[in-house]
Amino acid sequence: MNFFNTYQSVLAKLNYALFLLLLIALPLPRMILQPIAVAWIICWLLEGRFFSKARWKWSSRALPGLLLTLLTVWEAVSLLWAPDAQAGLRIIGRHWPFIILVLIPIFGLNEHYRPEKLLSVLFAACVASVPLYLFTYYWVWNYDAVIWFRPDLIRPFEFPTFHGITSVMKLRSYYCLTLTLSIFSAPILYRHYRTRYPRRDVLITLGVGIAVMLAGMVMTGSRSALLVFAVTAILMLFVSYRKRIAWWAQLLIIAGILSLAIATIMFSPRFSLFANTDLHDLGLSSATEMTEPRLYIWHAVCEHIGDYGFFGLGAGQHVPFLLEQYRAAGNEYFLSQQFGTHSQYFSCLMCLGPLALLLLIAAFVSIPMVFKGKAQLSSMVLAVAFMVSMLADDFLERMDSILILLVWMILLQALAQVPDKVNEKM
Repeated sequence: MNFFNTYQSVLAKLNYALFLLLLIALPLPRMILQPIAVAWIICWLLEGRFFSKARWKWSSRALPGLLLTLLTVWEAVSLLWAPDAQAGLRIIGRHWPFIILVLIPIFGLNEHYRPEKLLSVLFAACVASVPLYLFTYYWVWNYDAVIWFRPDLIRPFEFPTFHGITSVMKLRSYYCLTLTLSIFSAPILYRHYRTRYPRRDVLITLGVGIAVMLAGMVMTGSRSALLVFAVTAILMLFVSYRKRIAWWAQLLIIAGILSLAIATIMFSPRFSLFANTDLHDLGLSSATEMTEPRLYIWHAVCEHIGDYGFFGLGAGQHVPFLLEQYRAAGNEYFLSQQFGTHSQYFSCLMCLGPLALLLLIAAFVSIPMVFKGKAQLSSMVLAVAFMVSMLADDFLERMDSILILLVWMILLQALAQVPDKVNEKM
């Protein structure tokens, strides 16, 4: 028994150290993030928390993970009628971490997990990632523009690639979602540190960090990320802070958000794609490289909604189906890019049918319902940010966003475990 206690103690510390490393790596590309995540999951399993309790203790906080796991099981069943099982297996292979979201609420995290410290590490990592992004983009890949002062070579609203590999940061929307979630953790950090340090210093530190992350979001040029941040900020303002902030302060915040949005639209060439799109003719044959692809794809998805059936085409079959539509319309550009639906909701509807779509929505709606106390605000931000993000991207088909979801659900679990009497003091 002593040997097992020693073994579990060592693994618990390693478990915690790997999770701290995972938080630091969260803004980085999947090639760095994924191995750390896998190592952490293996360490959590090896810690043997299954043997620490005499029986399973159901927790309502396992409900979102359970619903997502059921969605994965549904995907597996759909392979029975899917014409291409390989495409479905790739999707299911990315969804296996959802089972961790069921196990952790049941068996818990070890005593080393301190939610405020975890959020502080992630906040600092996200702030540090912005100058890292700037260094990588402006100096490493655009050194000619920097050295020779060639502003015409600098494209600040584009996300660079190098020989097909994205820069040090991950794809725009995933990186900005991490920044968004970290920004909204600032109130928790403020309540925690204001009792230890001068409030003015805490406010300045958090304010500078938020400003740096917002600047990073603007420079990536992610339209969906800016939409997510604006919607989440305004919703949180009226849901959580409406009674705490004066009416003139609310107006200033809303004006600031709208000003940022307008400035980004005016200066970002990516928004010109909408201006080039003819809303009266959204046929796939009319789409070009200079138009917004999502509008044409969504129109095509809705046009063929009767072809999917009640149970869908099968997991992973939405891309092959759309490729046939591009081929039939003679759109070589869409065909070469192999565009998917660019919407998790449309992907789910096409592949698994309307009931699975309701199950997906229920999984995220349940998050703010089951996480209370200090975790409630963060759970609302997570749910809103992901649900809005899934409008414009197939988030749960990418390992990056799945790992972001996994980490933040674990952070919510850590926050929810703080005793109520501690919540009252903070």
